[in-house]
Amino acid sequence: SSNNAVIHHDNLVTTIPEYSRQITISSLLSSEKYGKFAKDHPDNEKLQKLYRQPVSVTVTVKGEKSGEEPAPEKFSVSFAMMGDTAHKEGEHKAYIQWIAAETSTVEEGTSVMDLTKTVLDKNGYKYTGASNYISSITSPDGTTLSGTGNGPNSGWMYRVNGKDGEVSADNYILKKGDTVLWYFTDDYDKEYVIGAESVSISE
Repeated sequence: SSNNAVIHHDNLVTTIPEYSRQITISSLLSSEKYGKFAKDHPDNEKLQKLYRQPVSVTVTVKGEKSGEEPAPEKFSVSFAMMGDTAHKEGEHKAYIQWIAAETSTVEEGTSVMDLTKTVLDKNGYKYTGASNYISSITSPDGTTLSGTGNGPNSGWMYRVNGKDGEVSADNYILKKGDTVLWYFTDDYDKEYVIGAESVSISE
C-alpha cells in the first residue's frame, strides 16, 4: 500500500481517513498452478510470465470529511543502524555502527519501513525482504547480514524511542521526534543493551 495509515496488511485492512485519499495497492501475482515451476526453470520465459508479476490498482478511500485535504504535516525524526560482523554461529564481539544517527524530514503517515528504505537507498545499502520486514542488508563495503546468518535466531530488528517495535515496520507510523534504530541481533530472545557498548541513537 502507498499509505499504510489508511490501507495495510495483506487483507487490506482499511482505516477511514479524515479526508478522501487515493491509495495505490501493489502486489506480485503468480499462477497458482504453474507459478511454482518458475523457480526450477528460470530460463523458461513462458513460466516466468506466470510468476511474481507486478500488479497494482489505485482506489479512492472516501474520508469522513468533504473538501480538499490540507497539506500533510512534516516533522523531523532520527535514524541509525547498527550492524555486526558476519561471524555465523561464532562469538559476537561488538556491534558496528553502519549508519550514524541522522535526521530526516518526513510527512505525516510515514512508516518505519518507508523511512528505512529511503535512508538505506541514500547511503548506498542494498536490501531484500518484503513490504513488512527486511531479511537481508548489504553494506557499501559488501558485508551482508541476513536472517539466521549469525545463528538460528539472528536477524534484523528495529526500535523506536528505545523500545522494540511491537508491529511490523510498515505498520509503525512515525510521530514527531521519534528515534529509529535498526540492529542485527544474534538472538531475538535476548535483550539488546545499547548502553553496554556506548551506542547513541540520537544526534
